[in-house]
Amino acid sequence: MSHTVNVTVRRGEGLPVEMRGRRGFLLHDFQSTDVEPQYRPRTWEKCQSLPPSKWYGTAETEKMVVSNKEPLRESWQWFAFSFFEAYAAPTGFSLPTLKQKWADFMHGAKFITNGFGSETNADYINGTHLDKEPMKQETIATCGNMVMLTGEKRTISKTPSTGFLMLDRAYEPPDFNFLWNHPARDMFICRATVCRPESTAGANFPVHSVAPNGPHLVNPFPHFDGKGMGVPFVLSTFLGEPSEFMGLRVRQNWVRDTRVCLLEDWETPLPYVR
Repeated sequence: MSHTVNVTVRRGEGLPVEMRGRRGFLLHDFQSTDVEPQYRPRTWEKCQSLPPSKWYGTAETEKMVVSNKEPLRESWQWFAFSFFEAYAAPTGFSLPTLKQKWADFMHGAKFITNGFGSETNADYINGTHLDKEPMKQETIATCGNMVMLTGEKRTISKTPSTGFLMLDRAYEPPDFNFLWNHPARDMFICRATVCRPESTAGANFPVHSVAPNGPHLVNPFPHFDGKGMGVPFVLSTFLGEPSEFMGLRVRQNWVRDTRVCLLEDWETPLPYVR
């Protein structure tokens, strides 16, 4: 099965041997064939019920086949916030502003914390709710990002699945600078994406029957005001099989076959579609 992927070609830039033939791409809703029509209705049904001023899109979350809500202890929160700061550097936001945006990003009703977020659980970055258990992060990724494949295939609960690597949260996080400069960084740091179908007519969303054939936009989360490198979050888990990859402690998890494709070594996907 072939897929159209939004890519940048890097000429003359070789990959480390350990990464060759192992980089996967998490397919956008409108690229996947896991349901009919090709993209999931989440990209338009929710938006369709909102006023035009709210037509930003819907998060393209993809829950891992082996999934859980896992506590983010203090060291992992600061590790994740370090990437939050680094990716936001071009915005010029002050530290207090970034901490506010972190709290909003980690809110339990919005994205990856799903009921165990900054408004109720310990947010060590802002020093709030410290008498409660840590915030919990669901074992998810977002479409449009790369993952490091293991080459293993397995059927789990009747779901044909492909193995990939996440950082091992059973240990302390790796050194920030080590991962920031690591050639596989973009396989372990996701950029949060939202997708919406676009109407060629301009004023209204296309109806369901024609939406899969229409253009789509995939945007970064709005927290950085369209600047920076997009809002990041760390791919990490306690679940799966522990191992080591290029100096990183990792665990194997699984994603549905219908949501991932293998990249050529020269392909470097952009997480966003314009």
